[in-house]
Amino acid sequence: MPKNKNFFLRIIKLNALFNTGRKYTIDELIESVSDYLYEKTGNKRGISARSLRADIKFMREEFNAPIIGKNKRYYYRDNDFSIFNGINETDAELLLEASDVLKRNIPLPFVEWFVKMTDKAVEKSGLHTKYMFFPYVILDSNPYFTGLQWIDKIYEAIEENRKIIIDYDSFDGQGDFEDMVRPYLLREYQNRWFLIGKPENEPEPFFTIPLDRIVSLKHTKKVFNGEEKQKIISMFDEIIGVTYIKENPVEQIELEFKEPAVGYVLTKPIHHTQRILMHRNGRLVIELKVRTNYELLQSILHYVPNVKVHKPKYLREKMIQMLSGGLNFMQEE
Repeated sequence: MPKNKNFFLRIIKLNALFNTGRKYTIDELIESVSDYLYEKTGNKRGISARSLRADIKFMREEFNAPIIGKNKRYYYRDNDFSIFNGINETDAELLLEASDVLKRNIPLPFVEWFVKMTDKAVEKSGLHTKYMFFPYVILDSNPYFTGLQWIDKIYEAIEENRKIIIDYDSFDGQGDFEDMVRPYLLREYQNRWFLIGKPENEPEPFFTIPLDRIVSLKHTKKVFNGEEKQKIISMFDEIIGVTYIKENPVEQIELEFKEPAVGYVLTKPIHHTQRILMHRNGRLVIELKVRTNYELLQSILHYVPNVKVHKPKYLREKMIQMLSGGLNFMQEE
């Protein structure tokens, strides 16, 4: 069962309903939870009986909730029970530490929601932490990146296999364009967020657009086949970064490094396909199996002057051309 925002909202509402001491039918629970989801998220789809029963099962197993199901009605055996009662002091401190790290380093809308819910859960538990948290953990993030406001809507559309209409600035400076898009994936690369999706009536399998290019975004009532998403996600295992060029096949890229780059490449692999071919006398030769793209070139350039390309030959020549062009530019008066 995916633990998303709607899931936790459902659990919170069910707990509140059972705390009233009433005995509810499945239909009454569905109606109340669905209304609550609409109030909090604007989602009109509601909840199915199957999902509701799964939520009840989860509460019983994970919180030891004393939920009684008798004569087609559900209720707490102990009206004083609450899922928040199960949070002890250690749990509260760990939750607050986790939310503090997220709050400081990942300025995303659903992280803000998690932080609020954590604070609320600890408050309702009756516990008050005596610790003050300091930023001992700092992640690389950019809180000034424009486009973060679209993440919640895109995430919800991806989860629900719902098509969206976006208005965005083109890459070639030709103005704004509007497209209906099947959203497949949100991807972060070097502190910039991207939407991976497929425009309707386009032959390309998908396109990549930075969120800072989006001018407006709205949901539609149209849905698409969710199986398409998994194929796209697997395709991104074949590249570094976000630029997927289908004409470029997956190739064996052989690179050689010298010190001081060797230690960095060993401890921070360039790609998950990285394989060591040779490592001796301060030299390292590795192999990658990826599609060539701009981000691969960037990754290689990062290690200049302590790297060289063995193969493929065209990539070696491309790198020589780029380095020569950069040197000529650097030497201009």
